Amino acid sequence: MSWRKGISRNLKPYLENIIRESYLYRYQYNKAKNAGNAQLWVVAAILAKRIAEMESKLKLYEAVLKDISPKKAMKLKEIEKSKELKNEVEQIFKSIVQGKPIKPAAVERAVKKRKNSKK
Repeated sequence: MSWRKGISRNLKPYLENIIRESYLYRYQYNKAKNAGNAQLWVVAAILAKRIAEMESKLKLYEAVLKDISPKKAMKLKEIEKSKELKNEVEQIFKSIVQGKPIKPAAVERAVKKRKNSKK
């Protein structure tokens, strides 16, 4: 029985894939005194290359997310301000409809918020 048949099902596809990929370099590692060792070094180099490529992609994704994140946070703050302004305006209109006196401070706050949200 081959040692490869004893490998778990979860690991086997990865093992077969890396062996297949290492075969691309068999001409080079067959020149070595110990071809098995050379093949292992080739596999190590292939894996190191994959890791380096993934790290490079990860850095790019992190940079993109950092760039997007502040913009999204600003939009959320604008939405919150808009909701607060809407609530204050609704309260003022309710007071008007019910015939209650309107506090000048509430109107001034609403006007200031409205002006600040347009900037």
